[in-house]
Amino acid sequence: MVRDQFIKGTIEMVVLSLLNRKDMHGYLITQELRAKSPEFLGVKEGTLYPLLMRLERRGLVRGRWERPVGKRRQHVYSITDKGRKGLKERKSMWSGLTRAVRLFVPTPA
Repeated sequence: MVRDQFIKGTIEMVVLSLLNRKDMHGYLITQELRAKSPEFLGVKEGTLYPLLMRLERRGLVRGRWERPVGKRRQHVYSITDKGRKGLKERKSMWSGLTRAVRLFVPTPA
């Protein structure tokens, strides 16, 4: 329960960071998350798509339909200027938070 809430608060920043690198469809986002951190960030599509819709409603990402040659349509997401600004703020808060936590919780050697 606590783990899920902690990860949920972090995943938004991670998704924005991925979209800041390149436009992606939802399945590719889940694959990236699972590949890099399956135990913590390996979210299911059922978790990711509501998050993407919330980000889109808040103007942080924009979705569009594309049909790659020989493939079915994909809903591709890109970060907006507002999303880039929000990502910058989240990264700053994350940096400050991790510095503060390290003062009390040392990293294992």
